Amino acid sequence: MIKIIKMNIQDWLNEPPLDCNVKIKDGGKYIPYEIIVEQLYQLCGNEWSTSDFKHLYYTLPNKRVLVSGEINLTVRYFSGSNDITRTLSGAATFVLNKASNPHPAATVKSLSIMNAVKPLGLKFGWKLNDNEDNVEPQYEVEDETEPSREDDRIKILINDSKSIDDLGKLRKNVPAELMPVYMNKLKELTKKM
Repeated sequence: MIKIIKMNIQDWLNEPPLDCNVKIKDGGKYIPYEIIVEQLYQLCGNEWSTSDFKHLYYTLPNKRVLVSGEINLTVRYFSGSNDITRTLSGAATFVLNKASNPHPAATVKSLSIMNAVKPLGLKFGWKLNDNEDNVEPQYEVEDETEPSREDDRIKILINDSKSIDDLGKLRKNVPAELMPVYMNKLKELTKKM
């Protein structure tokens, strides 16, 4: 049920969010998407919309996948006798965990909307984390100079290969930095034939 705003809109927008509406994840505070949407309906009724949603998937050298997206959000509301229309832009990026997120495009879209609305005021999360000194990042990108566990696993599989067929099955998973190991093993197996 959507509550009607019974106070000055600017005062309402600049009210801090209720404590029960603020959640914490990875050390950072946020207002859940469902609350954001409810507040948009309180502010604008049906006079808000999204456009130009774009999302991309990036594969990092360590084989992790980043999902990144951006969106425009247009809101229309009245403040006194003023008819206000604003177009806000938001973006988000997160590391994809396929096991726990079957809908990454929808997730990045909702995160982008949550970021787009922040300039509307404190009610929508503006300055929510400004007083936090020790906010942990949502993810850390591994140092690219160190081999990943996956690279170590592939190297072991290459070295344990007993036939050219076994080795050939690994070919599509061998990263560029392990190609010399792969080629040496291929030469070794070829000489045994």
